[in-house]
Amino acid sequence: MTVDARYRVDKILGKGAYGVVAEGLDLVTGKKVAIKKLLDLFAHPLSAKRSLRELKIHSFLKHPNILEVHDIMVVDKTEQTTFNEIYLVVDLMKVDLHFIISSGQPLTQDHYRYYIYQLVKALKYLHSANCMHRDLKPANCLSNAKCFLKVCDFGLARQHMAISYAAVVVTRYYRAPELFLDPLNYNESIDMWSVGMILTEFLCGKPWLRGISDSHQLNLILDTFGPPPEDLVAMYRYPKAQAYVHDYEYPAPRPLAEHFPEAEPELIDLLERMLAVDWRVRISAADALAHPFFAKIRKPASEIVADAEFPTFDFELADDLPIDVIRALIYNETLRFHPEEGTYDPKLYTNHFAEEIQGSDDWQILTAMDDSDWNTPHASQPLHRQNCEPNRPRVRDCAMDPELQRTLVQEAETPAGAYDPETPGGPPLPSLAAPPPAECVRTVLALRGGGDGDEEEGVDAEAGGADLVRGMTLSPLISAEEAEALMAWGEAVGIAEEPTRRKDIRSNTRLRFYSPRLADELYARLAPHLEPEIVVPGPGEPPRPSLGRGGAIGQDGTWRPTGLNPLFRLCRYEPGAHFAPHYDGQFVVDAETASFKTCMLYLNAVADGGATNFLDDSLPLFRDEERHIYRAPDEAVYLTLSPTSGCAIIFNHHIMHEGEQLGPEAGRKYILRTDVMYARVAGSSAVRDPDKRRALDLFNAAGNAEDAGDMAEAMRLYRIAFKLDPALGHA
Repeated sequence: MTVDARYRVDKILGKGAYGVVAEGLDLVTGKKVAIKKLLDLFAHPLSAKRSLRELKIHSFLKHPNILEVHDIMVVDKTEQTTFNEIYLVVDLMKVDLHFIISSGQPLTQDHYRYYIYQLVKALKYLHSANCMHRDLKPANCLSNAKCFLKVCDFGLARQHMAISYAAVVVTRYYRAPELFLDPLNYNESIDMWSVGMILTEFLCGKPWLRGISDSHQLNLILDTFGPPPEDLVAMYRYPKAQAYVHDYEYPAPRPLAEHFPEAEPELIDLLERMLAVDWRVRISAADALAHPFFAKIRKPASEIVADAEFPTFDFELADDLPIDVIRALIYNETLRFHPEEGTYDPKLYTNHFAEEIQGSDDWQILTAMDDSDWNTPHASQPLHRQNCEPNRPRVRDCAMDPELQRTLVQEAETPAGAYDPETPGGPPLPSLAAPPPAECVRTVLALRGGGDGDEEEGVDAEAGGADLVRGMTLSPLISAEEAEALMAWGEAVGIAEEPTRRKDIRSNTRLRFYSPRLADELYARLAPHLEPEIVVPGPGEPPRPSLGRGGAIGQDGTWRPTGLNPLFRLCRYEPGAHFAPHYDGQFVVDAETASFKTCMLYLNAVADGGATNFLDDSLPLFRDEERHIYRAPDEAVYLTLSPTSGCAIIFNHHIMHEGEQLGPEAGRKYILRTDVMYARVAGSSAVRDPDKRRALDLFNAAGNAEDAGDMAEAMRLYRIAFKLDPALGHA
């Protein structure tokens, strides 16, 4: 597919993982435009569905301050069922507010008065159509040289209905408190909170409240604005959220004027109304436009509303919408702009595909739900993802088809996938010797945490049972020569920078690669030292000493190790690099296969810093402004392991740890990271009913949809899961 002859491409403005943006000229109108080439459009069903949603939304929204799609270049009829990319023609807006704010260029209050006024006008229009944006942030607010603003990225936008949606919407810094505390109960006021936080970013020159996790972000909000009203807390659906707010130790409040002493009084008053913790009294877009802060620039005639309410797209209700269906629907959208190529069919999905979807079991369950089902309060997240628990970053993918097991790791973190060492012409991945070159010594670590209290233990399997080992070292698991070979191989392939990474949280570079062979070779050395099985407690059972809260909902039972995750991360740290305190993530292949332990292998010794510190997770983290990193206080460190070539650390995912900053004389540090995989023993789970097992599978699939940003899909799957197993919704 090529650019239509109507357009001239002048220069490339930017490239990313999902496409290319170029500046061009419309030779018919003579106007400059932006031409966006969307690549690998159907690489993942959730991202494809999001693209379809955004195209449909743009066809409905018509406002001067909302980015308009002027053309979708038509696909050649011979490629109608096979195309994988499209070209969009949109307004040319060369920068966004994130670029403007972070550039350091001087901005006056009149600058951001004008920007925020335009943003609120767009929201008044959007909200009048009964629609929420749900992901407002500076990067989604585009600008031209004349400070004209347009809102973009409507991939998460949704109609506000009686049903509620999941909480993982809005980038963390701009997320309203109700999305942490009552995530199934919110409305369009979350957009106004985001506007308030964007306004504070103008004042600070950077995000104001910068949490490194969901729980940390909530704490910053409570520290700054104080507790929500008691009658609002009583409405929260989750007792844990109520208890969290009641038990929180609030510092003495400071007026917003003290935080922003240079801001004029009208601006402070508007901020206080936008950043009301109680969403019920938060200022609306329409009322905000009438605020005195905008009086000098206000033009009421430009504050238009939508002609109709935002439609509900029927494809949103489909379970596992096939790629060929999404492709057909996107092709249909191109016909809006090119009637000469065919007639646009507004009922295409209903007419041609609904019958197939409506025949599925999931559709029958969904359509059988009455209004009380839609409004029943349900927990939307597995236990290890509750917003009021410590945030536990993780990578997970739930492949419902066992044949997809090999590909699960290639989609878990980036759509681009991992490097394949079997790539023709690439450097060969070194093999490990068999038998290993030296005797491996096992040392049990006195680790604690993971939700089961602070008691220490260092009990070996023979002394107290296999289930009591939270962590251990195996040294050497590989020889110095094998470690050198792996480092040299990684450098030959290329250890890459990740442009989207937060460097104040993780400042390493890494190579992700997929090698079942290396996984098997390492596991052969590691397996004799692992516990023969672990036990995850079921509902109502006390936590096991080694696992604490255990894994996700439905993972109760006895699990036995089966191998290593073949997705490896070869990480390189330079002097000054670090990894902030974190928990490791769990890989969930399906209901019976998951990881519970991290395998981290040092490839070289480091003399100056770079240790792995294990931390007491009851103590708060802080930002070290001198070093510009997040870290734990010194008193939180209870165990330190310095890098030693060939030494492996095996420990439970839910144990907090950090990678200490490397000193200036350290040289480089290399580690190889993967996971120990487990399979559940047949019959050991309390869940044996087929419907309940199906519910658990749907529950995990909903979590993956939520992680990918498809909130409609996530909530649809959650509702089906809760219908099959009501107890799951209240777990």
